[in-house]
Amino acid sequence: MEVKLQDSDETVLQSSFSDFPEDVQLCILSFLDPSELGSFACTSKKFVSLCRDDQRLWFSMCDRRWGSYTQLNRWGQGRISYKHLYRILREYENLVGFWRRCGITTAASVNSPPAPLLFLDWGPFYITGSRISPSKNGSYEIIRSPFLWMSITSKGEPVNYLDPEGRFEFTDDLLMDSREAGVFGE
Repeated sequence: MEVKLQDSDETVLQSSFSDFPEDVQLCILSFLDPSELGSFACTSKKFVSLCRDDQRLWFSMCDRRWGSYTQLNRWGQGRISYKHLYRILREYENLVGFWRRCGITTAASVNSPPAPLLFLDWGPFYITGSRISPSKNGSYEIIRSPFLWMSITSKGEPVNYLDPEGRFEFTDDLLMDSREAGVFGE
């Protein structure tokens, strides 16, 4: 890729992408999606290696896309590659924010509460699924009952925890205890 620059004296300067410092290249490449990155990687052996293996590039891509939602260095206990993390989080991203009616509703009673909604949201190093129901006191408040947590182990394998009844609050302390017990990795 050549860049032609003209200064005020109409002198033409030519420069290729490989003339830029590597940190500038990585910054520019971090704006691409994986298919565009793959196409770019086909242009030279140097770029194949850069696009395939450079952790800084894949961290930048993850951070640009999900860094404000979750703590990237805590997924997989910080032991998996950012390229692998990118693939997993892209799949999980399709679930986040998806609301869906769940439960059984009957038309028998006008006063019966509506079926709860399902909401999936980012946690520090997991996705959490919660049932959202209106409060029982008639106010505009809601009741959020977590029942599902999805994460990955330090080996990059998916791990899920399901609590169908949503009986307890899932906190970071509980996550640490669960991780030590092997529920969320080693």
